[in-house]
Amino acid sequence: MEKRKKTKELPEDLRNQIVRKHEQSQGYKSISKDLNVPVSTVRSVIKKFRPHGTMANLPRCGRKRKIDKRFQRKIVQMLDKEPRLISKQVQAALQSEGTTVSTRTIRRHLNGLGAYKTIEEDDMKFPLIYGEGKKARVMATIGVTRGFGDHDLKVYNSNIYIKPFLSCIPGVKVYDLAGCDHNADDVMVMGTDGLWDVITDREVADIVQRVFAAHGTDQPNRYNLAAQELVLRTRGVRKENSWRLPNGKLASLDDISVFVIPLAGHDRCEKA
Repeated sequence: MEKRKKTKELPEDLRNQIVRKHEQSQGYKSISKDLNVPVSTVRSVIKKFRPHGTMANLPRCGRKRKIDKRFQRKIVQMLDKEPRLISKQVQAALQSEGTTVSTRTIRRHLNGLGAYKTIEEDDMKFPLIYGEGKKARVMATIGVTRGFGDHDLKVYNSNIYIKPFLSCIPGVKVYDLAGCDHNADDVMVMGTDGLWDVITDREVADIVQRVFAAHGTDQPNRYNLAAQELVLRTRGVRKENSWRLPNGKLASLDDISVFVIPLAGHDRCEKA
């Protein structure tokens, strides 16, 4: 198929004549007949004159966009499938459809679509605790318990001392056993870091209550079963190359020791 040849631009003098005749209330067909110009050309000239009041060729607002609305919709679809999309992936997709766009232009469009976040001052603050479970570190430098005595320890590649962020004062709570009445379901749970690093007090209480609900007070091993369930829950299950909890978080990598101690009957032991 042959390409359509570009038509020759109408001389400016002729365009001005068309405009003058139009201002004299002369019709399109009459102008066309007088100047020997197609009616469609007369109509186009008048249409161009009306909004700007001149027949001069005005400069455009910029070059034609390489990423039109169709490509923008395609980029949005790609972002929905892969939120971590990078500009080079978009560039390759557009090139496969015959459109060459620089990565800088693509990044500008991704930023307009909200794919990139502008870094603010709060984003630059280093987290106090970095990591989870056994791998948690104070400011990504050292484990909490291993940093008590090192007063000169600093955050890596900085002049920030770790010591002000640590405290050697333990949290102590006193519970008066004699001042409360206990039943068979009242227990105290003691565990090592392997337990408390990955699950909360509330989760421990819920697990113990579920075990007790399934095993009545006539089963003396119910406390051992509760301790075993806590160990199994904390250890997690093997998934690919790591152990994971049911919620997907990293399971305990430390030793796990758990004691479930019944509180009922302590007064009888004291009397005996």
